[in-house]
Amino acid sequence: MSRPTPITRLYALPVLLLAAGVLHAHGGGVDGYGCHNDRTSGGYHCHSGPLAGQKFSSRAEMLAKLEALDKKPSLEERLQALKDLHDKQLISDEEYAQQRERMLGGL
Repeated sequence: MSRPTPITRLYALPVLLLAAGVLHAHGGGVDGYGCHNDRTSGGYHCHSGPLAGQKFSSRAEMLAKLEALDKKPSLEERLQALKDLHDKQLISDEEYAQQRERMLGGL
């Protein structure tokens, strides 16, 4: 098999660039969340941000999911939940100490 000549490479470059443009899903139009309405198949999907790659039935559904992500329990709330489990004797002293150390270890 022979090597491509410089002319062949030169002709191949525009073909590759055109193919890359065709293979790209669309030209943009995303909102501040990195998402947009899918006009062809309906729904709403995200290309970037914390929900990248996910599809939703509507923007409202996406916003609800985004809000749920923001409502992760604080360290204080997680420690209290762990203490409650220990107080109810649902976890042992050893499990309590290990989990508490794991939670506080990064401070």
